Amino acid sequence: MKKIYSLIALSFMFVLAIGFASACHCGDGIINLAWEQCDDGNHINGDGCSYGSSSLDHTGCQTESGWNCTRTWGKLSVCTPLLICGNGIKQAGEECDDGNTNNLDSCRNNCKLPYCGDGNLDNGEECDGGENCTANCTTEPPIVPEFGTIICMLTALSALGIFFIVRRK
Repeated sequence: MKKIYSLIALSFMFVLAIGFASACHCGDGIINLAWEQCDDGNHINGDGCSYGSSSLDHTGCQTESGWNCTRTWGKLSVCTPLLICGNGIKQAGEECDDGNTNNLDSCRNNCKLPYCGDGNLDNGEECDGGENCTANCTTEPPIVPEFGTIICMLTALSALGIFFIVRRK
């Protein structure tokens, strides 16, 4: 009698396992490790885990390019975009991401916001670093040396054989 119960229990478990395996399909939220790279429980493409053309043809539930999805048997996949500057998705570590290659707009190609001194002359900036450029990107007149400095410069030039006549008012 004990063998019969064991055989019935084993048969029931086999039928249950076969039925469960055949019921698994793309989009059900349960990863089948045999053919699914991910399963986020929906039928939407573009969210990291593709749906494919149908839930039963085993072409769906593949991790989409530019994404990373968790893959644990029996669990719902969580898909997150890879950190790619320029994909139009602002992610951790990015100040901005406008998804274009225009380096002179409101977001630089390195996903940083423009600032004074970044090497690009933006609207409202008179200069962007360099000589006579202030910390807020405005120009200031060049510093005129004092009379003593002029005398030192003239002395150095006269040593080279260059002479000037300086008249002081």
